[in-house]
This record gives sequence, structure tokens and C-alpha cells, in this order.
Amino acid sequence: MLKRTISLSLSILILLSAFVALAASAESKLEVPRITFITENGNGINLKKSDGYVNATVEIENVDGTIFSDNVTMKVRGNSTAFDVIKKKSYNFKFSKKKNVLGMGSGKKWALISNVYDPTLARNYVALSIAKELGIQYTSEFKVVEVVVDGSFRGCYLLVEPVGTGIDRVDIDVDGNNGKKDFLIELEASRKEDDVKYFNSNGLRFAVSEPDPPSDEQLSYIQSTIDDVINVIKDGAKEEVESIIDIDSFVKFYLLNEYMKTVDFGFSSVYFYYKDGKLYAGPPWDYDLSSGNVNKDYSSWYASSYKTDGLFAKDYNLYKWLCQKSWFNDSVKNELSVHCHYFANISAEGGVIDNFYNTYKNVINRNFTTAGWNPGLCYVNVMKTPFSTYQENYDYFLNWCGERSTWLIDYFEAQPIPNPQYKRLIEQSFSPDDSDESINDFGLSEDVQYKGLDLLGVQLKPNNTNSVKFVGVISSELLAKASDYGFVFTKTNESTQKAKENADKLTIENGHIYSCRGTKNTMTGAYGDPESDTSYKYVTVAINNIEDDMAFVGRFYAVIDGVTYYAKYTDSTATVYDGCAGRLVDLS
Repeated sequence: MLKRTISLSLSILILLSAFVALAASAESKLEVPRITFITENGNGINLKKSDGYVNATVEIENVDGTIFSDNVTMKVRGNSTAFDVIKKKSYNFKFSKKKNVLGMGSGKKWALISNVYDPTLARNYVALSIAKELGIQYTSEFKVVEVVVDGSFRGCYLLVEPVGTGIDRVDIDVDGNNGKKDFLIELEASRKEDDVKYFNSNGLRFAVSEPDPPSDEQLSYIQSTIDDVINVIKDGAKEEVESIIDIDSFVKFYLLNEYMKTVDFGFSSVYFYYKDGKLYAGPPWDYDLSSGNVNKDYSSWYASSYKTDGLFAKDYNLYKWLCQKSWFNDSVKNELSVHCHYFANISAEGGVIDNFYNTYKNVINRNFTTAGWNPGLCYVNVMKTPFSTYQENYDYFLNWCGERSTWLIDYFEAQPIPNPQYKRLIEQSFSPDDSDESINDFGLSEDVQYKGLDLLGVQLKPNNTNSVKFVGVISSELLAKASDYGFVFTKTNESTQKAKENADKLTIENGHIYSCRGTKNTMTGAYGDPESDTSYKYVTVAINNIEDDMAFVGRFYAVIDGVTYYAKYTDSTATVYDGCAGRLVDLS
């Protein structure tokens, strides 16, 4: 009888949850994936961190209509965000085996970030987007989603790969040499958890994330390794420092955190990993209390984080020694110069913040209407007292980032410079010539603008169900430098959306090159001719005999000075094509 009662209760919860999800779906037309949990006791919205993991089922519905469901365990995540006063909780959920969730790679453990301290819901999204732009290795994949827990619509969340190890996470060998090879650590100034091992080095305190848990012998090895690294950073010449840390990762990680001014940079959520005899900085994590979203009266530390001017990250963790070295600061300047245009436009129309809002404004609105969260609530004394409306908070964040970009670029005297892998950037924009009938055949809209430094791979609507055309756009100067170029494809039997998700993981090494028309060795005619005087070129390829249920996504690539670049996919809302468009990305 008891089992029947429990079964009936679960059935009612499932029906109620399905009704809520259906109603929300009808309202939102599933603009983002929806993740629905049904906990074993039906009281998921009242979970506390002290409850630990509880049993639940999860249903993940993608925007293309595909649905995945499984059994999981879930718990409240975070520390201050797990306080009882916080009703919009963040969650961790775990599968019994690794699962590829929404094309973000395989993992057992996943994080749902509520962004409750950030009234714009944008800061973590923007920080991780900047990290992707900079090419910080192992930056977590992330997607904006909506969440339902036991029939209660909880609003807008960020689904994120938690920082951890694995092929699709931080890919290090934590088992090698009996666990005395690679490792992952986190700066943790004061927090104490019973199941975590800590160590101190040169006045800094770290938590060991992997191996988990480390043996006493492994802990001693990790501590002595970090001792050696820090001693070299403090006293060594450039060549010595380069031999023991990965300078590129430290430069990129510094630039991200100096820009965002996250207060945690001297306290917690700052990761480093040791791989093949070198220490690397990152991956990045936790940016809700950053970029001016802090109580400037809490401490001088917070006052510095609040302001848009001044350096901040240089005073914390390993950077308090690195930033004393002129050659390191020169490297930061060079890195900022390479990405100068991106940083200058973070808050501009069409920049990452503007794109976030325009893409997800309906989802954001439902977070504060349907879910009922208040953008004007101040939950803890370390966060900035927010404005009463979302728009005011959004405008404040937008202005803060604009002022921060200007100050940082001016301070480092950064100027747009050529990427070291090629000699020049083409500054002017240009549009395809629509008077060319052969270009009209590609179906490109008149308002599509290209930069000469961009590689564009576009999947065009097929003429019939068995063929598809792709076009790549590249400047004449870059094409002349390319030793090889063409397309790499990913394909799937499931959906075009799935193909796009797979394409986000694609590299030249594991892709397949179709050279039926479009590589340098097989192409003839005006398109892509390096000798032509025109400022841009089209490189085209046609794939025929495609099965009816097969979707293709193509990426245009070019090999310049021995380095392979490809067009990184970003969403397009154009009606005449689905696209893969983006900056040159170094895959080396």
C-alpha cells in the first residue's frame, strides 16, 4: 500500500511538472533547453546544502524537440549562494555514468548556476565568453537554460561543465606515476571542508581538486611541486619561469581576471593545473561578484574591484610575483592588442553583452515575471545593492564594461596588431557583390558584412534533399598566405542542431575533408584565386548524395604559416542561411 501511495504521488508530481513545463514551453516556444527535475520526495525547491545529494529524475528537452531523461542525484551547490535566505538555489546533478548533455561533452557531474547575486544574469556568461575568445584551454562549456523543479518553474540558469578532470574537461593524467604526475588545485584562502585536502605554499593556501582525495604521499608531492614553481616565479629569469609554467595560459587568465575584477581572485575559485611538468592557469570559474557588482564599502579590496579604473588582479595569488616582471606585462599588452577589437566592443552594439540580452531577453523576462524573482533584492552584504529594475542593472553593467575596456586598453597602450601567425589585418568591412549571378546562387543576404580577418563557413539551404553548398569568405591577403584551405564537416543522423553542437568540438585532426570542390588543389576559376586583385574571395564546396536524414555543418579552414585556423561556429538568425561564422582560431 505504501509503495502504491508513493507511486501515485510521483505520478501526480510528474503530471504537474509536465503541465508546468508544457505551459512554460507554450509561452517561451522553447527558446532555450529546459531541464526538469522530479525529486524522490517532491520537495526539491526546499533542499538545503546539508541535505546532500537526493535521488531524482531529470528530463532535458532541447530546442530541436529532442528529449533525454535519466535518473540522477542532485544537491544544492555553492556556499554563500546556498544560504537559507536564497530561494533560487544553484544545483549540482550527477549521472551514474558519463553523459553528453546538450552536446557539451561527456561528464557525470553538471552544474546549474542560478546567478542569484547577479541581477543581470550575464556576468558568468560574459566572463566565459571572453575566456573562449582568449582561447583559455578547458574553459567550461555553458548554455543558457530554464529549470523546473518538482513542478515549480525556477527561471533562467546557466548550465555549466563544472571544473574537473576528464577527456572533455581538464584533460590531465592524475593516475600517472601512482598519482604523482598531473594534478588540479584551487586557491582556497580559508574555507574548510571535511572531505578536502589542503596545503600551504609561500603564504598561499590551496585545495587539491584532483586526485580526489590525494594520499599523504600525493599531497606531499603536490605541495613540493608548487613550492618549486613559486620559488622559480619569484626569483627566476624569464627562461627559467618559462620552463616551469605555461606563460601563454597565465597571460590569458590574467587578462580575463584583470578585466572582470572578480573579488574571488585573491580568495577562492581560482584554479591551476599541472600537466607534463608545467603549471597552467585556469580554467576560469565564478564571476557573479565581479565587474562592479560588489559592495564598495565592504573593504578596500572590494572598493578597488568596484571601480572601472586601476589594476586589481596583479596583487593576488601567483600574479603578485609575475606582474612584477616587465616581460610578463609586455606579454599581457601583446595579448590585449591581439584581442583589442573584441575588448573594445564588449559593451558595444553587437558585442557579447548586447548579444546575450538580445538572444535571451524573453528568457530573462520570464525569470523575473513567471518565476517571480526580484532583480532589486540584495542578498548579502558583499554584493552591490542592485537597482530596482533589470534595465537599470543591465545599463550599469554595460557602462561598467565599456569604461573598463577603455581604461585597460589605454593603460597598456594596446593597439590592434596582427596576430603573430599572420602579418596583417584587413581593417575595412565589405559586402558580397550581389550583382554577380554566381554569388546570388549562394543566397547570401545583402546585409551580411565580413571582416578581412574572418573566415566564414556557411551552410546554405540545399537545392534539393540530396545536396548542400557551402561557401567560405577569406581576404585575398590571407588566402595568398594559406598553404592549404578547404572545409571540414561534421554530420549526424539526428538533427542540424546536433550537427552544429558536434561541430563545436570539431578539429582538423579528427575531421574529414571533402575535396569534391573547394580545396586549393582542386578549385578552378575566379573564386579563391590568390592572383586576383579583389579584396575577398569565395571558396565553395558542394556535397551531393546526402541521405535524407543526414545533416551537415561545415567549417572553412586555412593553414597559414603552418598553423591551422578554422571558422568558429556562432548562431545566426538570418533567414536565408544557417551559418558557421567567427574569428580565426588557433588550433595548435
